[in-house]
Amino acid sequence: MKVRFPNVSQWRLSFVLSAVLVLWVLVSVAKVFFNGLILGLDYGLYHPDGAFYTFRALLFAGYDKFEAGRIVADWYASQPAKPGRLDPTSLFFENAPGTWDQYYPRVLYPLISAIFVKFLGVPGMLVVPAVTYLVVLLLTSYVAFTKGRSGVGLLVIALITSSVTISRWMYINATDGLLMLFTGLFVLIAFKSTGLKLSNVQLMWTCVLITLSSLTRFSALMWVAISLVFMFHRRIKEGLLILATAALTTVPIFLRPFGNDVLPDLNDKSPIEKLLLYPISLLKISVFEIGQLFVLDRVFFWTLVLAFGISITSIRRLEAQFFLASFLSLWITGSLNAVLGVNFRYQLAVIPFLLWLLVSLFPNIEWKNIKNVSGSAEEAS
Repeated sequence: MKVRFPNVSQWRLSFVLSAVLVLWVLVSVAKVFFNGLILGLDYGLYHPDGAFYTFRALLFAGYDKFEAGRIVADWYASQPAKPGRLDPTSLFFENAPGTWDQYYPRVLYPLISAIFVKFLGVPGMLVVPAVTYLVVLLLTSYVAFTKGRSGVGLLVIALITSSVTISRWMYINATDGLLMLFTGLFVLIAFKSTGLKLSNVQLMWTCVLITLSSLTRFSALMWVAISLVFMFHRRIKEGLLILATAALTTVPIFLRPFGNDVLPDLNDKSPIEKLLLYPISLLKISVFEIGQLFVLDRVFFWTLVLAFGISITSIRRLEAQFFLASFLSLWITGSLNAVLGVNFRYQLAVIPFLLWLLVSLFPNIEWKNIKNVSGSAEEAS
């Protein structure tokens, strides 16, 4: 699938792309130099679950499990604010069967990262998340230029890159950033389609993205929600194929024990009791997460409020429907983990839909309007 920027003035294209690159570099550098515990929350680069991804990447890179475990343990011990020293043997498959039952299908991120870990060591685990962030920002610029809204695109990108919440989860040794890349590429496919009528090539690439997503982390509910949007618009073939692909690629998860990963704080309850208590858990997590987002990242909080307002008032637009469907499905996915304090981590894959929505429906800001304003100011003076 070819991606070409439309015919626009060279200076405007160069300016916007350079600005996007500068914003990305500033966020990346800031994250490298300013990380660790903030208000008791972990804003570090290397997270507990990332230790397992790093261990697996080292195995893919050719290290034996003893050397890989030692490298991970030594690296985590050198990081600020990490409690205690990680036991290298705790990362072994046989010593953490419950964790590996959950992580075993998530092969893609450590596999891609193996080459970077081979040459850069453990910091190589941050290459994939950082690059995927840049790609998503560039895809947003492409959509903005294509719609003749490059000014809005740059403003929206500036808002997103200023979010400490997004940078908190984009620059860690985990799968969240890679999943966001796949939703960003799907947004590109949906954007280039005609009324959601996908060509055979676009359908093939969509199925590939779903498969890659399933090899990254659990994302079936998001793809189910996306399939429902297609079927709502009577694109039954596309919707059913997306639904079937999401179901088939999720099968490996259900071949391993997973019950303890759903509402883990209620593991002493039966499945029926978990189901009955789920609404209470969902409400508790929602109140906590929204409150935490308001306190810690008001720029992003109000950006989300704006996005919901635009979506509700423009509910007939595809961008609004995809944003609401993906957000709701990812919120449910996050609530099933029932972990307080993750502060939008499980919803990170909605960002490309959010960017598409704002670029398309936010009041336009164009260069000629800016020139007219500056020209009027000069005349008045």
